[in-house]
Amino acid sequence: MTNQTRLPGVLGGMGPDATIDFLNKVLSLTPALSDQDHLRLIIDQNPHVPNRQTQSSSPPNTVGAAIAEMARRLQRYGADFLVMPCNSAHAFIDELLNSVSVPFLNILDCTLTAARDTGCTRFGVLATDGCLESGIYQARIVTHQESIVIPDTKNIGLLMDSISKVKSRNFDIDEVRRTLVEIANSLASDGAELIIAGCTEIPLVLKHDNIQLPLIDSTKELAQATVREATRRVRVQLSEGAGMNVEEDGSPNL
Repeated sequence: MTNQTRLPGVLGGMGPDATIDFLNKVLSLTPALSDQDHLRLIIDQNPHVPNRQTQSSSPPNTVGAAIAEMARRLQRYGADFLVMPCNSAHAFIDELLNSVSVPFLNILDCTLTAARDTGCTRFGVLATDGCLESGIYQARIVTHQESIVIPDTKNIGLLMDSISKVKSRNFDIDEVRRTLVEIANSLASDGAELIIAGCTEIPLVLKHDNIQLPLIDSTKELAQATVREATRRVRVQLSEGAGMNVEEDGSPNL
């Protein structure tokens, strides 16, 4: 049984199928015996956010403005924290972070934590050209031993074509999967020790058993983090003359 303590707000629609995949993974990762055991979520499924691949990070940043407005709306509706199942849109989150007071779970941080937990240090990233060009994954490298391995120019083109086909919902899944496997194999040849599905369309096609290297699914990692945060235990104690003392998961808040 799930004991929900926090209400997640989901910035969705980038793309719609990827958001539904995220929600399905939240459901599958939630221990539940009945409808009432599942998480309540607030979802803004907004496919009208401008294309994250064609926007400049310089003002006017229409992607940043759009997701910031979504974030403010979700906070007004009562969300206790926010998640966004789109890697590329994280290149535009500064305005979002400055627009709300509730926490934001970053999909890149969730994903790289899972990658590091494997013991690997060379991470092959399958992501959109906009995501890779923004350097948001590369910027999260924390030690000299770690490195990001990205597709070459030819494979970036093939990868973008594959992602566009998935978004179109009119594609040959076996053909797209073969292309993604070939790109993943090229990253392995370049020294990658694992593959990060750094675009939330990719796990709709590419699965763990399709490639030889470990596969880190960014959608799944964000879903797991969402369930953890939504069910994190909080105990509030009132101490006479000392105000409020909050303990989380049984540990004092010092």
